[in-house]
Amino acid sequence: MVTQFPDWAIFYSNAPTTKKTSNAGLITLVSPTYLSSYHPHQLDLGPDGYGHIQIIHFNPINDSACQPFNILNIYLTSGADFKAKARELTLATEAGTNTEDLAIVGGDFNFIEHEEDTTGTGCFLDHKTKQVWTTFLSHYKLYEIDQPLH
Repeated sequence: MVTQFPDWAIFYSNAPTTKKTSNAGLITLVSPTYLSSYHPHQLDLGPDGYGHIQIIHFNPINDSACQPFNILNIYLTSGADFKAKARELTLATEAGTNTEDLAIVGGDFNFIEHEEDTTGTGCFLDHKTKQVWTTFLSHYKLYEIDQPLH
C-alpha cells in the first residue's frame, strides 16, 4: 500500500487473531492535500476497538486557518451479535473526542434501522442496541438524510 500511495498517511486497525472476529479490519488513507494542513493521528481505543472502530483526529497545523475534525471509520460486528455492536458503538461514543469538532462518520454498520431501508430480511436493531445507537447519533450530532430510493 505504501508503494502505491507514497505521500499519503495510512492508518490501520486490525482485529487480533485471538478475537472471534479476527477477520475484521479497517484502513483510512489521508491524502497529501490534508497532510499539508493537518497533523492526523489515530486514537488508540484498545483491543475492543481493533478492527471495528477507527478514529482519526485531525489537528490543524495552523490553528487559525483550519478547524479540527475527526473521521470515524466503523465496521460493526456482522450478524445478530447485538451485544458486540452495542459495545463497539459505546466505545466510539466514549472515545474522548471533542464533540465540538466536526465528525465525519462512515463504514459498515451491519444493521438495518428501518424496515423501509431494505427489500428483504435483515439484521434489525434490538431495543437496547437501538438506544446505544441513538446515544451515538446524539453524541456526534448526526442525523439521517432521507433517501427514499433504496
